[in-house]
Amino acid sequence: MSDLRKINIDGHEIEVEGAMTLIQACEVAGIEVPRFCYHERLSIAGNCRMCLVEVVGGPPKPAA
Repeated sequence: MSDLRKINIDGHEIEVEGAMTLIQACEVAGIEVPRFCYHERLSIAGNCRMCLVEVVGGPPKPAA
């Protein structure tokens, strides 16, 4: 059973698997997100911060 989520990327609403990362969802939508340290066969490092995107909505962030 698939866990599909509807997301809106640059005005385009698409359905993606719930386990997908935003980078993977953007690739499905045909939107390239520049990045240095992400590769689908490697663990996610998140070191260079080149792939930062703005996320609007979603669950609330925990208070520090």
